Amino acid sequence: GSLAGNWRLLPSSSISASSSQYMNNRRRKNDYWKAKVRLNAAGHWRPSPFKAGQWVQWNFLENKVITQLRIQGSAGWWCKSCYATHRRRSWKGRRRRVGQWKSRGWLSNVELQYHEKGPIYWRKYDKKFGNYDPTTPVIFYLNPPVVAQEVRLVVKGWKDWPGLR
Repeated sequence: GSLAGNWRLLPSSSISASSSQYMNNRRRKNDYWKAKVRLNAAGHWRPSPFKAGQWVQWNFLENKVITQLRIQGSAGWWCKSCYATHRRRSWKGRRRRVGQWKSRGWLSNVELQYHEKGPIYWRKYDKKFGNYDPTTPVIFYLNPPVVAQEVRLVVKGWKDWPGLR
């Protein structure tokens, strides 16, 4: 089974990040964002501020063989009261549409870092990863597989809003 996507196999205490949109929110506990970084979650992890170099990591407590990486973007939310104005060449005026997607986006360039049990020396995986839309989970097969105690995904680039599930 998937370690990162399974609540029983990998508890929230094993997930950490450089920052999060919800990390210092007074109304929400600091662990609120950890539920959103899981695959097919209702929300998403989003770094704050939006800049390259932010990361999220998983600690498996012992060495594991990692054979694949699955990532998914941020589906966002539908704003019913938002207005979008569209203009077409053939129209004489503008047309208003009620509703639009907000906070939708994905990570287009992600770097995988990892280290084995023992002294922490982060290694970079040779290949870069990324999504192409906000909703489709993308599976990347690691060849060769990685043996690691901790795995870190470092944000290098994004489309619209950086978001990860």
